[in-house]
Amino acid sequence: MCEMLIQVGAQVIGNDAAITFGGAYGNFELNVMMPVIAYNLMQSISLLTNGTRVFARRCVVGLEADVENANRTSNEVWQCALLSRQ
Repeated sequence: MCEMLIQVGAQVIGNDAAITFGGAYGNFELNVMMPVIAYNLMQSISLLTNGTRVFARRCVVGLEADVENANRTSNEVWQCALLSRQ
């Protein structure tokens, strides 16, 4: 699942580059690249929406914290911090 989000991020970064390139070639307020800009923007929105929904459904929902382990780890870190100050 994490790899899926990395791929979504890579595509969105590519779309951002295309949008930036299209915006740079808007001459005299007549931007012939507007269809490219709109398409890439809509694709990015769709990818991010679907990607986060799938990630939440398959990886986030149902997660529970291991409170005992978290407390033990935080106590160990605290002890190390105290020892390092001596």
